Amino acid sequence: MGFFVEWLVIVEKYHRYVLLGILGSLFLLDIITTTVALQQGDNEGNLFMISLVQSPILHLVIKIAIYILLFFAVERAYLVLIKREKREKRSALEKMCFQGIYAMVILALIYLISFYFYVVAHNTLVLSA
Repeated sequence: MGFFVEWLVIVEKYHRYVLLGILGSLFLLDIITTTVALQQGDNEGNLFMISLVQSPILHLVIKIAIYILLFFAVERAYLVLIKREKREKRSALEKMCFQGIYAMVILALIYLISFYFYVVAHNTLVLSA
């Protein structure tokens, strides 16, 4: 039981990094699968990215910029909403509200992960057909 509790504490402490790592991996897989699918004659389904994905370098730069923006947004949310030193000065209601907002940030990350998992799976199915 002790190992399980220690593991939960580690996951709780670093969950945002795990989620950001998964999202970064999916971004990379999206770039690779989209580039290969476009080279095989497929069309981009995202209307906003049609002109941008024609160049794999530009696609990579855009995804890196989005990833960096998301990383700093999640880290800032953690520092402002959760960090222990600041939490001690807040009332119980404030703590609960800030934890709820941070939970929504994490849920947004999980949504992005599930969306890009779908995109990569779709691209992989197109490539295998």
